Amino acid sequence: MKSASLFLVVVDGSPAASAAVDAGLDLAVELGAPVRFVHASSPLASGIDAGMIVVGSRGLGAVAGTVLGSVSQNLIRYAAQPVLVVHAPAA
Repeated sequence: MKSASLFLVVVDGSPAASAAVDAGLDLAVELGAPVRFVHASSPLASGIDAGMIVVGSRGLGAVAGTVLGSVSQNLIRYAAQPVLVVHAPAA
């Protein structure tokens, strides 16, 4: 990944998304990369040429908190870019 590649941060208002925003911003600042935020339900996300996708995992599957959410699973499976999955801090 080139250091100036765009970071795409997926948000949805959840605590995990807030953690993803923090992690995405920290890493982008460290690498000098621009950041774009998109809502998880936005179809625009698929058309953005990003160097990395940052997403929160809500872990609402069969074992809450230990499995990835469906959005993060699909991104890991199908995205051409690296995907950073960030878990929300423990409550």
